Order: sequence, then C-alpha cells, then structure tokens
Amino acid sequence: MAEIIGNKKYNLKICNILYRNFIHNNQFRVEDLYRNRRTYEIIFQYINESLSHNDWDVSDYLYACFYENVDKWGSRILMISPEQLILPEIKPFKGKRTYYAEVRFEEYYSMETYMPIMLENVIEQYQIDEDTVETDILDTWDHEVDIEIGD
Repeated sequence: MAEIIGNKKYNLKICNILYRNFIHNNQFRVEDLYRNRRTYEIIFQYINESLSHNDWDVSDYLYACFYENVDKWGSRILMISPEQLILPEIKPFKGKRTYYAEVRFEEYYSMETYMPIMLENVIEQYQIDEDTVETDILDTWDHEVDIEIGD
C-alpha cells in the first residue's frame, strides 16, 4: 500500500484511466462520484478487478484520489503533471442508520410470589424489569443512512 499512496505518477495514471472509462464517456457525472453509492460500487469493483487492487484501503484511496482531482481539474486531469495531483487525506466521519422494524420480543421474568396471576399483574403493569430479553426482527423498511464529517 505504501508504494501506491503518495506515488503521484502512478496515482495520476489511475486517475486518467478512471476518467476515460467513467467520466469522459459520460457514464457518470463528477457529482455522482461523491454521493451516489452505486457509482462508488461500480468504480470500486473496476479498481479491484480490472486494475488488480484487491486491498480495500488502496481501492478507497485511489477512488478518493480520482474524485478529488476530477472535481478540481475536470477534463484537464488528462493534461496535468504528477506534481499537480492532489493526494486525498483520511478524515473522520460519523454515520447513522435509521429504519423501522417489526420485532418479536420475548421477555423473561422471575419473581417470588404466591400465585402466577400476581407475577402476570406486575408484568402487565410494568412494575418489574425483565431478567432477559430475546428479539427476533421479522421485517424492516424505510432504511436511511446519513453520513457527516466527524469530530
């Protein structure tokens, strides 16, 4: 990985290949590179399979290098020198996934009492905490993922 990160000549070669294959032919727009997960998956797979980079960190680095330089240079990426290439930096991000689910809960209780109905009553009245809870997610829907720059 160290031989790829910071190697501006090689990084520029990869950026040019990716530009010709994905932007120059109008397959994707530059904006797609930043926000469209399907675009990321297609190009990431291309970097892994066609360019033989099977290390996820290297593939992410090359993708970020491609995005940052095409975003800055546009079609001029094909004419810049390696010294002009911007090298991406790792930044902290935070993510949140929100979704709704249909869940089956099995709550287990124990209590010393005189009759079963007495335990049932305190359970129904929420007057006792469960000993353990088992859950089984039956269905999920409306998945939403938000990502922001972290602290």
